[in-house]
Amino acid sequence: MKNRRKYFRVKLHNPLCAKMTIKYVYGKAVKTGYANVCVNDIGPGGLKFLSNLKLQANPNIVLEFELNILNTTLKVYGTIVRIEEIEPDIFGYGVEFVFIEDTFRTKLISIFNELAIYLKKNIKSPNGNFCKLGEAGCFKTKKQKNSDSTYV
Repeated sequence: MKNRRKYFRVKLHNPLCAKMTIKYVYGKAVKTGYANVCVNDIGPGGLKFLSNLKLQANPNIVLEFELNILNTTLKVYGTIVRIEEIEPDIFGYGVEFVFIEDTFRTKLISIFNELAIYLKKNIKSPNGNFCKLGEAGCFKTKKQKNSDSTYV
């Protein structure tokens, strides 16, 4: 199978907690609340995340992700292009970024290169909103809603 990606990806050993919201539906801005998602793979062209929300792949639904990596807060927009059910009530999504200008993509490439180097040299997670060690995620499953300390 040939790799169709234009850009490299950084696989995160410890997922990055991000805020996700629906920003546009069929070109119209919408206001919704945020949901926490776990980003486990990211690059200048897109990201992969886990969530207990059931979403659909639709190029007319644009999501906003707010991430904190290496003390830098980023807002990126993307559409879901792949969906995989990981286990009951946990879904994996592949997102392709949209609305990215070349200068911002260059900034992303620089940040993700720095992140990749940091991860290669260090065991601990770099500065950012990463899940704490011992936790695999940042959202609660239906079974865990009553427990504040247990996450997926």
